[in-house]
Amino acid sequence: QFRALVENSPEAIYVGADGKFLYLNPAAVRLFGANSADELIGQPYMDRIHPDYHAVVNDRVRHIVDEKVNVAPLDEKYVRLNGELVDVEVSAVPFRYGDLNAGLVFFRDITERKKAEAELRTQAERHSTLLATTGDGFWICDLQGRLLEVNDAFARMTGYTREELLNLTIPDIEAVETPEDTAQHIHKVLTEGFDRFESKHRHKSGRVYDVEILSSYWATQNKLLVFTRDITEQKKAEAELRKSRELLRSIAISKVLTEAMGIGIIGVNAQHRVVFANPYAQHLLGTT
Repeated sequence: QFRALVENSPEAIYVGADGKFLYLNPAAVRLFGANSADELIGQPYMDRIHPDYHAVVNDRVRHIVDEKVNVAPLDEKYVRLNGELVDVEVSAVPFRYGDLNAGLVFFRDITERKKAEAELRTQAERHSTLLATTGDGFWICDLQGRLLEVNDAFARMTGYTREELLNLTIPDIEAVETPEDTAQHIHKVLTEGFDRFESKHRHKSGRVYDVEILSSYWATQNKLLVFTRDITEQKKAEAELRKSRELLRSIAISKVLTEAMGIGIIGVNAQHRVVFANPYAQHLLGTT
């Protein structure tokens, strides 16, 4: 029953003693890229372990064979017979094999897991770089409004250091909204997944500036992800544009009225020079 269990186990298993393979189950044979256990039995198991891990493995063998203690699982690289490298997770226990003190070694292919971990690290580094270099402020807060993480842009925007910000809450930087307003925004993010609005924040110096807020819900961590953009200059430009449009509208209306009226109208500047004359004024004075 024990042999059937080991022979049919999806876990790769081998027995090693005196630096050599003494037994390999079919899963171990397949993982090493052999056609049968005979190709490996009697061969040095160090040949199948990447040189970078030889020192670690030798130390583990000493613990297992000489001190008769189990060792914790360890990630290593094994070398298949064709030279291909494979990432494995290895654990081992002391084992009596005939008259020999041996090690019973369990290992599994974790190549795909390693690829996934590497991809996650790459994505994390990419996101970290993006957040560090973006001109927008970025921060993470909990559902009580406590700031948990901020990027450099947000620190520059607020005038606080990162350490100072991590001791603040949203009401500490919010200039116009009440804590009740903040709670409503958080509730909207929780129910709809995101929220976008404009507000005003207070700089450390006391200066108030306009901001656009875009927040979303990080469900797996039960936190809010928030992007903040300083739109003070944008607001000024919009105000100037409105003034310009109102001025143009006033000029257009005045032009229609003055040209239609049966009286002469003349405009002069502070230096008493004529800057405008309607057609009737030109007619009366006999000049353009």
